[in-house]
Amino acid sequence: MKHLVVLALAASLVWACDSDSKQAVTGDSQVTDIAEELDTLADGTSELSEEDSTTEDALDEDGAEIGDTVSPDGQTEKAPYIVHEWGVLANERVHGLPTHYESMDDKPILYFYTDETLTVDASVTFTAGTARETWPEVTLDSTVSWPALTLHPESCAQDHTPFPGYGEGQCDNPWEEPCEAMGLGNAVVADASCIEFEGVTSPLLFYAGTNSEPLIPVTGSYALHPVEPAEVSVTFTPTAKFEGQFLVIYRDIETQYDEIGTPPTTHATYDFAFVDVPEAVPEGGISVTLHPQVVIDVNSSPELEFSTVLGNLEDEFTAKLQGHGLTGAEAEAFVNNWSTPMFGCWYQEGHPSVPAGVSVTVIGVHQRSDFDAWMPLTLTPEPQELVRVLVSYTQL
Repeated sequence: MKHLVVLALAASLVWACDSDSKQAVTGDSQVTDIAEELDTLADGTSELSEEDSTTEDALDEDGAEIGDTVSPDGQTEKAPYIVHEWGVLANERVHGLPTHYESMDDKPILYFYTDETLTVDASVTFTAGTARETWPEVTLDSTVSWPALTLHPESCAQDHTPFPGYGEGQCDNPWEEPCEAMGLGNAVVADASCIEFEGVTSPLLFYAGTNSEPLIPVTGSYALHPVEPAEVSVTFTPTAKFEGQFLVIYRDIETQYDEIGTPPTTHATYDFAFVDVPEAVPEGGISVTLHPQVVIDVNSSPELEFSTVLGNLEDEFTAKLQGHGLTGAEAEAFVNNWSTPMFGCWYQEGHPSVPAGVSVTVIGVHQRSDFDAWMPLTLTPEPQELVRVLVSYTQL
């Protein structure tokens, strides 16, 4: 059985997160793994006899719902499709104040994979807020629902309903600040199954929300020591559950207004470190020392120096996302969308998440239980595999 999976996007040094100009790409060793999973599902389903499964016309004697597939041991089986999801919980300081945050559930993306046409009901609940955008568009509320999604095995990455453009979408002021949905072209995975919903075809499902009360999963502080070479001491305490490693980034971005009134970066110092998530947080928090170096200077070819630093970080972070269950191309799609605000120094892009001045950011991958608690996802029938990767981005 063939499968369709891989996907998209090579991260470049300076990219606008809302550009639809990048092309989806294919090529990933995990495609074979997903295809084999779907083959196994299909083979197992085909082996069930009529006596072993229910039909749409009746319930079995154990009370399974109409339409469920029941295995020989009487257990309801999961449907033959796979779902992979990534999203970001962005916690940004409001006006630079250390205790004031805006907490956003940004651009969770769902990819569906199947080798047969299926109908699926999907819904997401924002336990701490409400939706501000969706695609395909549905009514915005604390719970958003897509009843009777049709999944097609074919890809529509190159031929789908156009994503919202400038001035379009469900966000509050799309003409002043473009909606996130405008940048969905950068998240397309080339061979994900096509979704059809109320006349809209799409290679992905998207939602985003705003939390009424900030969800701050990390607290901490940092201090710059004027020694040579410079040192930055960072201490932070996670208040949520993480797995793998934290990424800690120090940035000092200097800007200067130019003749057209935009503040491009003129000088930046930078360093980052990966820190293991401990089994138990030590008393006083987790500590790391960074040694920032100049990576941007308008007088010394800044692009070349920062390109090397950023490229190494992007590659390492992409690999770590794969370790959490995303395919290589899905991880590349994530980095393509988030590298500028999370890792970048290119303030001239005007991205609201790239902080000017001195900042320290802690980035971590949450345990699945956090994602399920904050944004529970319901899929009916249940998929054979569900991967949910939530990355939080917190400015200390």
